[in-house]
Amino acid sequence: MPKISANKLGEFLVTANPIRRLRILSAQKYPSNAVVPLYRMAQAPLAAYLQSNGQHAEPLLAAIDRMRSDVSGSRWAVTDRQNTADALERILQLAGRLPLEQPTYEYRKVPAKAIKLFFSGVDVSVRPDFLLHVSRRGKQYCGAVKFHYAKTPERALKEQGAQYVASLLYRWLQESAASEHEPRPDLCLSIDVFRGAIIPAPRAVTTRLSEIETACQEIAIRWDHL
Repeated sequence: MPKISANKLGEFLVTANPIRRLRILSAQKYPSNAVVPLYRMAQAPLAAYLQSNGQHAEPLLAAIDRMRSDVSGSRWAVTDRQNTADALERILQLAGRLPLEQPTYEYRKVPAKAIKLFFSGVDVSVRPDFLLHVSRRGKQYCGAVKFHYAKTPERALKEQGAQYVASLLYRWLQESAASEHEPRPDLCLSIDVFRGAIIPAPRAVTTRLSEIETACQEIAIRWDHL
């Protein structure tokens, strides 16, 4: 079955370069088993930071210092640690713009078994990094947050691409049982770490989802020819 991750689908949708679009799909169809995910070491300190509503930056600062000073392993491993430290520093710079007010916002872990979405025969892996539970005027709502780590401009989501990802987060909340509360588009956030962009799902979320459906039709047609 054709498959693609949410962030790569967002990138595919805003990439006009046909060679780059082909590379995105080829990498999704033929992933290298030897490739270890980049920025994987950011998740634990980031979770500790967000679940404290930004009150405790120590886990992030300690992780940054540890990664900066660790020069062991391969060149790839050292570079990954340095890039992850850069990413965590950028997230600290975003603190004033992230929804962190207590007790309004609460960050929660995503269930281990997260559903996938299906558009026109394409398996879309969304899996948020965090669930966001919000209390407003006595009502409970939910959202989701997904971080995008891309240093190079060609891999940037851009605003429209981030809107696609945020729209996928909204649909994911609608279809999953991850929260008993009502999902809101404005609480579904795609965060481009290295460009400092925090993009919510747009009001025209239905339009974005329709465009995603059309893009997945194209992916399904091309898949067997990759």
